[in-house]
Amino acid sequence: MAKPKLFLRGLERNDFKIVTSWLRTKDAINNYTFLYSYMSEEKLRDVLVKGISLSLMSFSRKLFLVSELEGKGLVAFHLIEDIDWRNRTASIQSFFLKQIRTTKIEKDINKQLYEHLFGFLSLRKIYFYTRVKGVFKNIKPEVVLQKHFYDGQSYQDIECYGFSKNTFENVFVK
Repeated sequence: MAKPKLFLRGLERNDFKIVTSWLRTKDAINNYTFLYSYMSEEKLRDVLVKGISLSLMSFSRKLFLVSELEGKGLVAFHLIEDIDWRNRTASIQSFFLKQIRTTKIEKDINKQLYEHLFGFLSLRKIYFYTRVKGVFKNIKPEVVLQKHFYDGQSYQDIECYGFSKNTFENVFVK
């Protein structure tokens, strides 16, 4: 049996319902640093529409991407933001459906992201923010933002990791 194809593509209007439902779940609120999780569905849709419009411009500072698995539909959402074209850096946040986390599909998605970020966009460093302390074994965060993120109940620390092309490949792709 042939392996289903995986596609990385720009977010489209017909993806809004799925993506907004993901970003407003308890899972997204508890495990991710997306500020969008706290917005009403209507406000979130407006932010995504504006984001798509702005990302069509040359040298946009923000890109909204989704990963789609043939026959299964959308399986991940990616926000690439704070793109600094001069210094070739950006930050990334990704939301993966629970059923694909820690699977080969997640690795395949990360490989596509790697090729897009470091190949197509020619970035040299990617920043990843997380509330999960010590999420990457043997890698120290570049900075810890103390009491930076409000999770609806209290302010939480955020760890910021910087990944060069080689580090990203070793951590996320291999």
